[in-house]
Amino acid sequence: MKTRLSSRRLLRPEVIATVVALTFFALLTWARHAELMQRLELQTYDVMVRMRHVPQKQGANITIIGIDEEDIRALDYPLSDKALAGLLRKILTEEPRAIGLDLFRDLPEPRDGTQLAELEAVMRPAENLVTIFLPTQEGRPASGVSAPAVLKTLPEEEWVERVTINDFPIDDSTVRRAYLFLHPREEGHPARTYNSFALRLAMLDLPFEAQARGVPVPDVDFSPESARIGKAAFLRFRANDGGYFHADAGGFQFLLDYRGRTRFPQWPLRDVLAGRVPPAAFRDRVVLIGNVASSFKDTTGTPLEAPDTQCPGTALHAQVIDQIIRAALDGDQPTRGLPGRFHAAWTLLWALLGSASALTLLRWPRGALAGIGVGLVVLVAIKHWAFQQGWWLPLVEPGLAYVLSAGVSLLVVFVWERRQRGELMQLFSRHVSTKVADDIWEHRDTFLEGSRPKPQELTATVLFTDLVGFSSVSEKIDAATLMAWLNEGMERLAAHVETHGGIVNKYIGDAIMAVFGVPIPRTTPAEIAADAAGAIRCALAMSAELHLLNAEWRARGWPEIGMRIGIHTGPLVAGSLGAKSRLEFTVIGDTVNTASRLESSGKDEILPPPGSVCRILIGHSTFELTSELFESEPVGSIPLKGKSRPLEVYRVSREREVKAERLQSSSSSSS
Repeated sequence: MKTRLSSRRLLRPEVIATVVALTFFALLTWARHAELMQRLELQTYDVMVRMRHVPQKQGANITIIGIDEEDIRALDYPLSDKALAGLLRKILTEEPRAIGLDLFRDLPEPRDGTQLAELEAVMRPAENLVTIFLPTQEGRPASGVSAPAVLKTLPEEEWVERVTINDFPIDDSTVRRAYLFLHPREEGHPARTYNSFALRLAMLDLPFEAQARGVPVPDVDFSPESARIGKAAFLRFRANDGGYFHADAGGFQFLLDYRGRTRFPQWPLRDVLAGRVPPAAFRDRVVLIGNVASSFKDTTGTPLEAPDTQCPGTALHAQVIDQIIRAALDGDQPTRGLPGRFHAAWTLLWALLGSASALTLLRWPRGALAGIGVGLVVLVAIKHWAFQQGWWLPLVEPGLAYVLSAGVSLLVVFVWERRQRGELMQLFSRHVSTKVADDIWEHRDTFLEGSRPKPQELTATVLFTDLVGFSSVSEKIDAATLMAWLNEGMERLAAHVETHGGIVNKYIGDAIMAVFGVPIPRTTPAEIAADAAGAIRCALAMSAELHLLNAEWRARGWPEIGMRIGIHTGPLVAGSLGAKSRLEFTVIGDTVNTASRLESSGKDEILPPPGSVCRILIGHSTFELTSELFESEPVGSIPLKGKSRPLEVYRVSREREVKAERLQSSSSSSS
């Protein structure tokens, strides 16, 4: 018994749906570990960035001097040390806040170094001039580009302020992250921390920008896991944050929000050298000097760029500087990815929600797809709202978990319930109304034990019918006609059991046994009375149906027939009998015997009402429950076979005219 109960619990819809959810969660977790989800997650991130992006009217005071293809053709490029010194001198004269030289100058130009001293005379004293280099990383001897030759002899403390790294982490040719610091393992040197190009320029600009806005200079606090710059806290990016899995999280990285200006004032190098730039074009600004020509291949994709469009690296640095300044002064917190340790929980939550929604939608299978769609819209809305608040929640993996769990759970549980419902309804007759069938299925746990109905004591109303003179009829017609005649009669008579809320328990030759009030126990007197009334109405409807049948049979030349019905209400035991392969739901007890005896008693003495071919007898308990609804006349205290004391019996003739008002009252009290 315990085994059957355990098996049934394991096959509950909730358990099946949970198993489906956990299965898809496991599969999607494996897919994530196999990095099958990351590209789709990153693409959804790009879409969210584009949806959120609103170009601001005012951004950081940044101007770009871009070296384009025409500059390369028009000028002797690369610029000599003397020409570069002249360019820097011209810009410094305008008193910029900072100058970012986004050009590698590890070698003198010309190579003999004859002009290097002139360049050194300009660059060394310019404390607001920031340059770039790439360290030689351990195991990659050809990976580095040295710092500018004129700055190599600077003291260490000053060197790290003037020489920075301009690298970006790149995902499938797209930049979504940037460095604040980088800690490369250099060949032959201990690990050191280098500022990023954008961070150093932003730190030079912040005091000026704060003074221009009339606010205090932002405080700065750097630690290995977080960096506070003014009003913003930058949390270090981790390898599994957001939609990433095992990303390169070296250095101190953060996500780019691309909420600032996408374009900054830009002047060609040739115009600057020729003096064609308006006076004070660089005054009180951050000036970036870099390559923008596509032939330099210093371009990359961003979430804001079209697939066939590339963003120059210098313009990308301008975006990062702008974001750092906005974050520090305006409090625009950087976008933060959901930490990897919560990613699995987020996916599992939506897998379980998908299965839970499937169980809910089983009641409305036609609207299931729409219901699943609504859940998916809710997920997208939550992600969009969170992104606006600065949090990047994964979408693809939880979205797939939700849709797959919901769809498969809906299908599996629907098929399982349909099969189980079919097996359950085989215990009853097919003559069960939709409402009764739904009630049986809805409350199956209250009367099922294992795979069969458990015995239960309840109060119900039992109805027996029997055709009068069937034996003599069967002698007068051939077997085929007899079977057709009987089947037609049983079919049409039994249909009224379904209509009035009962179940056909069994056919006994030419007799029908029906029960009202099983297998769901009735718990109130009103419910018991309603079942008794339903049984009598069923009997009256059967009587009317038999009149119609006799008329039709008469026209065909088939025999006509009469019928007796016995009805009694009382306690009985309901359960299943038979072997596991041939179970039969039935009811037993004195109430069943009494109803059967009522049908067969007084066959010749108690006749049907005038004009009727059907006699309906009810016991005293049934009469007490329904006397106000039906016209009944006592036929006396009749001894019944097998009972020690006689029973008060009543013959029902018809339903009273006041039935509608009282039926409504009875239904209200039952509810």
